[in-house]
Amino acid sequence: IVNGLGNWQMVVMIHIFAINVVIIMKKNNMPLPKKIKTNLDIVYDKTLLDRREELLDNIIDNGTYLPKSLLHENLDKGMLEFVKNDLQILSGGKIIPTVDKIISTQNWSQYTETWTFIDEDNNPVPPFITLVRMNDSKYGTNPATQYTIPNRKPFYFASVPTWDGQRNGFDIYSIPQPVPIDINFSIKIITNRLRDLNKFNTKVLQKFSSKQAYTIVNGHYIPIVSTNITDESQINTDSRKFYIQSYDFTMLGFLIDDEEFDVKPAINRISQVFETEIQNQVPNVQVVETIPINDLTYEII
Repeated sequence: IVNGLGNWQMVVMIHIFAINVVIIMKKNNMPLPKKIKTNLDIVYDKTLLDRREELLDNIIDNGTYLPKSLLHENLDKGMLEFVKNDLQILSGGKIIPTVDKIISTQNWSQYTETWTFIDEDNNPVPPFITLVRMNDSKYGTNPATQYTIPNRKPFYFASVPTWDGQRNGFDIYSIPQPVPIDINFSIKIITNRLRDLNKFNTKVLQKFSSKQAYTIVNGHYIPIVSTNITDESQINTDSRKFYIQSYDFTMLGFLIDDEEFDVKPAINRISQVFETEIQNQVPNVQVVETIPINDLTYEII
């Protein structure tokens, strides 16, 4: 304790002081030191066993003891959310928008043939980012869900206590092994500034500095691997010039269908009550001798 303040109070005061320093420096157009930390961790992240238990709680954090379903549409939405949240950059002080729709390869080719960005139909105005999904989804290469168990046999997942108002019991939850799947995506940035390309390229390379990144889809951690970067800019001196850069990624997902979950009753606890009749029996006593003493009679047994 320092000056009558607890440790947590000191941490809060230091945090507020750091925020005030940053605000003052920004108002006065003063450059921030490169190693300044604007946020202090008051609650530290869990590690080791506590972290593994936290991950398990996140998976079944939907009110049941079973994991959430994970299908093609969930993986597509998870990839789109990853692009919006983790690959966001600024251009001219504004966030470069991401098209809120996954485009197929056929729609993308038709869109690039017309190639009009500004018209009365509210077509996107560059710069913008779009996500193109390849139509071919192949058997997955995720090492955590490789083919090891034949058929679709369900396996034990959890034992869940039950109560029907009269009896205690357990239900056995079983699920089959998830099916791995690889989905190929292409993130494209369309802009008329080379500076925007450099910013987005830096963002992608920093995010995938270890060749892969992770996103959370329905409580499941899904790896995304960077595979290739290409330039698709069309050189045409007769029309307006646009830069198009394409980033190819492979999502190493897996499929979990809640229709395949199996729930079976295991055991019930039954209380048995036995009724017995108890009668008060009079003991068999034999009087041997009766002795009168002072108007009282005593019986010797």
